[in-house]
Amino acid sequence: MAKKQKYLLDGSSGAHYVRAWRTRSAYVVQVWLNQGHNAEPQGEPEGDWEMPLMFGLEASVAQAILQTTP
Repeated sequence: MAKKQKYLLDGSSGAHYVRAWRTRSAYVVQVWLNQGHNAEPQGEPEGDWEMPLMFGLEASVAQAILQTTP
């Protein structure tokens, strides 16, 4: 049986939907652009990023949004 992922952040971040969790060595951040109004994101994320833990969660989310935004 697969272990359920525990998200540190799962929801709207302004106009975007963001989901983030921590692994042993990094934060993983997924970004769905222009889906902040949705209760659940639709389709695959536009951005799927792994950020060093030294960034912290807030900076990792901000950097992932910046890197995903065209």
